[in-house]
Amino acid sequence: MTELYENISHMMRGAALMFYLILSLSLYRERGKSRIKKALFYSMTLLTFLVLKDTVFLHTKLYSSEYVTSLTLLTDLLYVPAMAMFFFEAVFPGWGNIRKAVFLFLPIAGAEILYAISAEPLIPKLTMIYAILFGTTVTAIIVISVRKRDSRIKDNFSNITDISVTWVKNGILALLVSLLSWFCLMWESSWIADSVYYVVSISAWSYIYRLAIRHRVVEIPEIRTVRQTESAPENSEIPDIFKERLSACMETDELYLNPKLTLTELAAAIGTNRTYLSDYLNSRLGVTFYEYINRLRTQKAARLMEECPGKPIAEIAEMSGFNSLSTFSRSFSKYLGCSPAKYAGKFTR
Repeated sequence: MTELYENISHMMRGAALMFYLILSLSLYRERGKSRIKKALFYSMTLLTFLVLKDTVFLHTKLYSSEYVTSLTLLTDLLYVPAMAMFFFEAVFPGWGNIRKAVFLFLPIAGAEILYAISAEPLIPKLTMIYAILFGTTVTAIIVISVRKRDSRIKDNFSNITDISVTWVKNGILALLVSLLSWFCLMWESSWIADSVYYVVSISAWSYIYRLAIRHRVVEIPEIRTVRQTESAPENSEIPDIFKERLSACMETDELYLNPKLTLTELAAAIGTNRTYLSDYLNSRLGVTFYEYINRLRTQKAARLMEECPGKPIAEIAEMSGFNSLSTFSRSFSKYLGCSPAKYAGKFTR
């Protein structure tokens, strides 16, 4: 049975190697099109190398050498700062540069060089503890930053398909689980555990790759606080002014049917600026721009379903200003409490 588990482990290692190699090759020509694709390319290239170097263990004598095993462990830990670079670039576009890369990689790379010279057994253990703390800290920073960036995106855009960074949070959490499972393998390695690690890693990177290559980086306009703007009307007048102007733009002109409508465009249409419109939506109505627009689109879709029974759901979504069926379904469930198909079914019986 042990031999079977060993063969499965080698098979999964080979599958992981081919998976990362294929992704690296597919990204080679794409790496110059965006910084995130470039970061993803380097990440996949590093992963390909890390899996490939494990083939040294196929040599029995090397496998039994604690010195070689510890060196390869320290090399594997370079995965942690590499992932930090990738995710920081995804959440903070333009963040990465050579100086920051050196800063992130230096502790682990320095520990590996020091161990290669001294063979001090305490170095790999301390480096693993550092990597765990570093990875956990980076994960916490990314999760918090994703929430903040997505909030800013929803305050400025009515369509967040392929610009939302929610996938980054999901991806880094999946990789953290993968990383922690890998650390467990270092203490008590087994062929089954190796196979599980490769399956988790391949699954996580399949998800990340699929969304990362579609991700579009957008410039998010800064919205200052109301107090910093000099040309604003008196606060007591704001609700009535905005209510009247928004009503005209939404009920009469139906600007929300523009699938690419932004906060800046709506502010210009009602004769104000982003700051005051955002403050009105957030403070007075308690919604983001994204929520406000998509609620109106959902209401429009519901009316169309009543007026045009039997019309295809995809067509209803498009006529209502949605350019994503998944967003349409989520909005419908959120604001009307059921799926679009179920709601439409009420009028086709």
